[in-house]
Amino acid sequence: MAKKILVTYDTGLPAYNEYIKRKTGDILTDDELKRRRNEQDIFDDHLFAALSDVGVDVAIFPHDYDGNAGSSLSSLEAACESAEVIVHSTPKVGAFQCQDDAWRTDYQHRVEDLIYSRFLHKTEFNSHTKEVTDKRSSHRIAQAIGIPVPKTWSMEKYLSDVRLLPVLFKTPNGSRAEGNLFLDREEQLRLFFDEEANARCGRSPPSMDSYDAQEYINTPSNHFTHYRIFTLGDGTIVGAVLGVSGNRKDQLVRRAYPSKYSYEDTLTEEFQRMKASIPKNELFLKIWGAPMYDHVLSPLYLGLLDVFSNHSNGGTQIALTPTDQSRAIAPYEKEILVEHRLNPDMPQLPAKLEAMARRVARAFAPHGLLYIGQDWLQDRNGNFYFLEVNSGPGLNIFNTLYNFGRGDETTAMCIGTRKLAEALREYTPPSI
Repeated sequence: MAKKILVTYDTGLPAYNEYIKRKTGDILTDDELKRRRNEQDIFDDHLFAALSDVGVDVAIFPHDYDGNAGSSLSSLEAACESAEVIVHSTPKVGAFQCQDDAWRTDYQHRVEDLIYSRFLHKTEFNSHTKEVTDKRSSHRIAQAIGIPVPKTWSMEKYLSDVRLLPVLFKTPNGSRAEGNLFLDREEQLRLFFDEEANARCGRSPPSMDSYDAQEYINTPSNHFTHYRIFTLGDGTIVGAVLGVSGNRKDQLVRRAYPSKYSYEDTLTEEFQRMKASIPKNELFLKIWGAPMYDHVLSPLYLGLLDVFSNHSNGGTQIALTPTDQSRAIAPYEKEILVEHRLNPDMPQLPAKLEAMARRVARAFAPHGLLYIGQDWLQDRNGNFYFLEVNSGPGLNIFNTLYNFGRGDETTAMCIGTRKLAEALREYTPPSI
């Protein structure tokens, strides 16, 4: 059981106020300070308060920023030894307390090196320099323990040898499906790398290293779906849902802005001539603020299909192991559950998938991931494929599971951090 959690940074209001005072000379009210902080700081507030409420001691380490780094590091090492769990964020160490930027940067790296080398297995670790949640690293970690992943090719390999369609182009470090593209036509593939079209948009064609090509897994039912599983590093499952896209496979809608156009409209010779005749300076004004792949006047308009079932992309969620406070399951969702071989009245996480999710959670814990959101696909034969981990997963699944599907992000954060705190109280870090 985790009775003592050590936090290596302080983003509390007093520290933040001192930071603002140094930077601007202003002293802000608590309400003003709260409005200026970022989402992760607010999440920390909720989580640490929820941990205290369930009887877990949350201690913020008091770094010595007067220049005595050696003594401070020794004290930190001893504190880390005695803590069951450590919450660390390299960028936040000294962010609001230390005025000497050069000294702080050096100290941040020394703190990171200490935790990374000695205590990573019991740490929720956040750093810009040591990243394991990118898709390439996460697939390697999963495959090392025998977990299936979709076939993935380098862009060079895909273009020279594979060229299967449909295909997903994915950025290694994207989240919430940002930057991901679903291509199902050869002309889209050609246009994506077209030098002249890219030049008209003021850019070079994507580099071979900027994307990977991933096999398309056709999921059960007439909707695109994925499982989102929230886990702790000891294998505890905090919550799970089945994400369902708004796009139907039998009535596919291609993204187009302005919405009065269809993809077919843009393929006519007349439309293509009109688009090519727009001067570059006018073109930028017309498509300003819209994604270049979605605006019909963009030289790079691809007519993409939205196959992503993330809640952030407009998808819905079906509660798995629902409670009497879960969002009600709609009739069409029951049909989706049946095609996923799930009980439509009381859907549970499939036993095989549950076991694999627990293994994945334990595999990532030694890399500094105390809690993660796991994404999985199921094919039409009932096979499961691990997609990725999210180190800062969205919490809307807790509105789905415990608030009748209602509420905003703040509500989800309040519920989610409470459920997370209750699970962390029972957490057992992996042994090394």
